[in-house]
Amino acid sequence: MTTNKALTQSITAKLSQLARTQDKPYDQLLTIFLLERAVARLVADSTLARCLIFKGGYVSVRVYDSPRFTTDIDAVLHGLDQTSAVEKIREQMALPFGDGAWFRYEKEQNLVTQSEYGGWRLVFRGGLGDPPEKLHRAQIIDIDIGTGDPVAPAPRLVETESLVGSSSLSWQVYPIETILAEKLHTLVARGSANSRARDVYDIGLLLPRADSETLRTALQATFTYRGDLLPKVIADVLRSMDTALLEKGWHSATSHISGVGRFNAIWHELVVNLRHKGF
Repeated sequence: MTTNKALTQSITAKLSQLARTQDKPYDQLLTIFLLERAVARLVADSTLARCLIFKGGYVSVRVYDSPRFTTDIDAVLHGLDQTSAVEKIREQMALPFGDGAWFRYEKEQNLVTQSEYGGWRLVFRGGLGDPPEKLHRAQIIDIDIGTGDPVAPAPRLVETESLVGSSSLSWQVYPIETILAEKLHTLVARGSANSRARDVYDIGLLLPRADSETLRTALQATFTYRGDLLPKVIADVLRSMDTALLEKGWHSATSHISGVGRFNAIWHELVVNLRHKGF
């Protein structure tokens, strides 16, 4: 099916204007637009809208105003088996939505996703306008699905405006406290072997906005589900860590974000803020 050329040109112009306004590369805005249109297809199915709870970098960008760029979609699945979920996701992603975007399924991968506790990845190719003849040159759009993790105290149903146009997106997302609980668990569980510097940035960004009691509930649920003991004082655990691997990955994780401080300063502030909040 040939995409309406006028629509493609209009979306391209609006994304270009938004890139100039936000002082961001056009390619980044195009990726965020494609991720939005992918989520729109998923939640258009009532079962997926009920059973998928979105998290990860795209939620941080669109719901919690993070400047950190992301290229995939992360979600946790509740109340639906994997086979049915994969079938529905593939069906929804193939639908024409009249929004200028297209997606083609490529493959499924079993992998350790997101918080590194199991799941799978659906790999799509996607773009704006008409698909190229050589599909392997099109952009990769990954949808990573995890299972089982508790969303404590409860997922949020949010409405976000479309990047371009007048429509909006209604979707279930992790609250800030659940995002923090999973990232803090990963820091504690992996210790000095942790190289996920982007988590340090995300925790530093979101922690000041978290409700302490809600975060305590989320931490207990996450650590319990994953079979680990919640430390009495997380700040003390982090203070004693060897952060060499985290520091090594800091530049690549944050180089596209203006005004980010040095790793050691951000790490020190994170530990102090945890202590201040009683963790």
